[in-house]
Amino acid sequence: MSPDEAAAAAYVASHFRSYGLQTAPHLNGFIQRANVRPTRLAGSTLKIGNVTLEHGDFYVLVSNGTSVIDARTQRLRGAARNKKICSKAVLLAWDLANLDPRQIRAKHVKAILIGSNQKFDFQSYLNPAFSMLSGLPVEGEANIVVLTSRAIQTLNAMPDGAPVSLTIESYQFTLNAVGFLHGTDPDAGAVIISAHLDHLGVGKPDDKNDRIYNGADDDASGVVAVMELAHAFRAFPKPRRSLLFVCYGAEELHGLGVK
Repeated sequence: MSPDEAAAAAYVASHFRSYGLQTAPHLNGFIQRANVRPTRLAGSTLKIGNVTLEHGDFYVLVSNGTSVIDARTQRLRGAARNKKICSKAVLLAWDLANLDPRQIRAKHVKAILIGSNQKFDFQSYLNPAFSMLSGLPVEGEANIVVLTSRAIQTLNAMPDGAPVSLTIESYQFTLNAVGFLHGTDPDAGAVIISAHLDHLGVGKPDDKNDRIYNGADDDASGVVAVMELAHAFRAFPKPRRSLLFVCYGAEELHGLGVK
């Protein structure tokens, strides 16, 4: 959770309260704490053999929440899908699409280090990463780390089996803003009306070289719509079904707040 996300959740929650909504069943307030494991890049460290990489030479793309990993490297080149993967290894690979997710799961791979020959672009790695890991529970995922070309050059001379120490600093939770409107029929169920509070932050520049992802047409418009609907439904006679208004945190990159 970032301070900005906490401020956004508190803002929406205060409006839910002011509209006269109730707290949702099993919640003591209008903010729900949801346990997740997104990574804070600046606090992570990576050492392979006798080389310690600094932040900027590697980027943690996916973290399974394991804070410290000590393992051995296995280098994969070419048709990696046809190669036998060592148990509990840290894989050095160049293309996620060439990895077999069944082997990754079966061998309990600790981490996957991906080589990048170009300037790191966070978004370009997300779809391949999540496609490969689709279907795994969050706690079953391997950590995925992208290495810059400079880091790859440093590591190329190292033999297979070099010791790896990866320390990942993570935020452990996010905040969801939740409001509830009881319906007239307790047996009719509930309808969830939701949006997400977070956005991508900074990413690939657009045609005007703007790297800030403002999110006005995504999370901001969605949150405003949920707030306006909550305000309107509270002013009208109660509907038959109960209504649950939720603005999720940590949704953008893996739907973590929703889980």
